[in-house]
Amino acid sequence: MTRVAVAIPARMTSSRLPGKPIRSLGGIPLIKRCYDCVVEAGYDTFVLTDSQEIADIIRPEGAAFVDGIEYRNGTERIAGWAEKGLFKNYDVVINCQGDQPWIDVEWLHKVARATSKNHLDPHTIVHLYGEIGEDEEDDPSVVKMVVSESVPQQMMWASRSFTYGKRFVGIYGFKKQFLMRHNELPVKEGELHENIEQLRWIENGFKVKAIPVEVPKGFVDINTQNDVEKWYEYSGQSLGND
Repeated sequence: MTRVAVAIPARMTSSRLPGKPIRSLGGIPLIKRCYDCVVEAGYDTFVLTDSQEIADIIRPEGAAFVDGIEYRNGTERIAGWAEKGLFKNYDVVINCQGDQPWIDVEWLHKVARATSKNHLDPHTIVHLYGEIGEDEEDDPSVVKMVVSESVPQQMMWASRSFTYGKRFVGIYGFKKQFLMRHNELPVKEGELHENIEQLRWIENGFKVKAIPVEVPKGFVDINTQNDVEKWYEYSGQSLGND
């Protein structure tokens, strides 16, 4: 039986929205909303952060680990903890970005099932995508993916500047073999230019299997104040009363 864990990386600093993980949405911090969705899937779940304040929001009922190492992105943070042995009892680790206040638990199950398959190359990553909304085409905070037409589909590239493609969903799975070598991979021009961690995998020759999911209207990643306002608009709650 494949052993699956979910890791939610969360850092306090954000150039676009400082203190993002602890930002209140309807009276509940963003990181807590994300965590509460994820644990419903039934997998062991770990919040990995650079902030004691974030960890204290998750504890004592949840598992949170803090270190002060500077990581370029969330997967580097997860890989760093993998190197320390945190995931030694797991075969698959799912990276769930902590800026998603609502997550369909079936999305996590889809990634877990696909990543757990024995025939999947141990260095292939599984990534979710959805259809892009009309109001998201020109939104630079929404990452757009170019997905191949082949079967199985693969992620070919990604950019925030695209006005076409598929909508990035921040849930992706690794077999531990890949995760243990991730931080040895060189950072190349595409990742530096786009600041999108998935491009490191593509530029170093790894396959990213792309799986479609239905993204409901109102699904939002919280990256900017505008995203916060969108969440309130779709949730029906009042921003002024928070």
